[in-house]
Amino acid sequence: MSQDALHTAYLADVRGAEFPSAFVAHTDGSGRCQLTQDFHAETYGVGFSDDARRIFWIEYGRNQSESEEGWYARPETCGDRVKFGDFVGWYSPVGDQFVVFDGGDLADTTRWLQYTSLQPGSGAAATPLVIQERPDGIVSLVEADGKFWTLFATGGMDPPALYLHGPLRHPAR
Repeated sequence: MSQDALHTAYLADVRGAEFPSAFVAHTDGSGRCQLTQDFHAETYGVGFSDDARRIFWIEYGRNQSESEEGWYARPETCGDRVKFGDFVGWYSPVGDQFVVFDGGDLADTTRWLQYTSLQPGSGAAATPLVIQERPDGIVSLVEADGKFWTLFATGGMDPPALYLHGPLRHPAR
């Protein structure tokens, strides 16, 4: 359920679909909309941003792609869909400004800690910006004075090194 309690996300079987599809229901009973666009895609990782202005999900195999595509949309209508990344292993919305995620490549030979600026009404996502190749994981998201940083670890050192990256920035327009 979204933080404002206006919407609930759920997965349900749909006739003709290979996997359950993702939906958003209005908690006042006024209707629902469907996030999953391809009945052959596996949908998972559904969640709302903290301010409930966006809903996020991952679709694997959308349009016969081999990617785990990360998406977000408006929960009121499931409209204004924007793809934020490919080969998404996990994601974390950062307020209503960014989404930080772990994305890889088709061969599964590497991963990148990345982020994308969430541009309201832009119709298309900005190209993800790479923070670090082969991170050991994100430790935390840090906010100070309305700006955001990522705290992450890297391997190959004993003890592992921690890095602070930021502030996250919107791409030049």
